[in-house]
Amino acid sequence: MVVIDLRFREPGCGGHPVTKLNRVLKELKDSEAVILVNPEDIPVKVLEVLIDRHGFRVASVEENLGYVKVFIRKV
Repeated sequence: MVVIDLRFREPGCGGHPVTKLNRVLKELKDSEAVILVNPEDIPVKVLEVLIDRHGFRVASVEENLGYVKVFIRKV
């Protein structure tokens, strides 16, 4: 299972979590993955829309200390 860690921003627009997520999901070959994200960077509802656009579904969401862990599966 692939872990996509978006908790830390990199400088520039290419380092924004939304940009990174779209790029990784577009290239992802696995059927399952875990996304770690700060909900202030990408709210969970927005995350669900972005995930859906790439043919994945949210399996579960866990809130941890300061970040969200989202488990996704290929449809």
